Amino acid sequence: MLDAFDLPKTSPAVAPFCLENGKDLLHSVFSTVEETIIHNALVFHHSTPIVNYISSMFPSLNIPDNMSLHTEMKEWLKEEIENELTIHDGIWSDPKTLVIYQCKKKLAFASFYTFSGNRFSIIILPLPL
Repeated sequence: MLDAFDLPKTSPAVAPFCLENGKDLLHSVFSTVEETIIHNALVFHHSTPIVNYISSMFPSLNIPDNMSLHTEMKEWLKEEIENELTIHDGIWSDPKTLVIYQCKKKLAFASFYTFSGNRFSIIILPLPL
């Protein structure tokens, strides 16, 4: 779509946190990283919700805040999407992957033992890492 309207493609300033690098990035801070991956999809049967979904991303794509341009792009999207729906038996599937990370840090503890008469006490305190 950006090519069709001669708009520049955006590139992130930093590498994104994603499925491919998320676990490694978290392991740099946490000693235990558990990863649960859920695959799903948004499924559409009509063009209007797809156009609304895609156009909601216009700000993140650095598309100028120009109402006539947005209207033109939405009309272009509607036509393209209707063609795709025709080709794919009226179904548009947008795959989504959700990753849930459960992270834990190892804790360091300080143990103090005290003796008082015939009593013995243990005090265990967590230490910051």
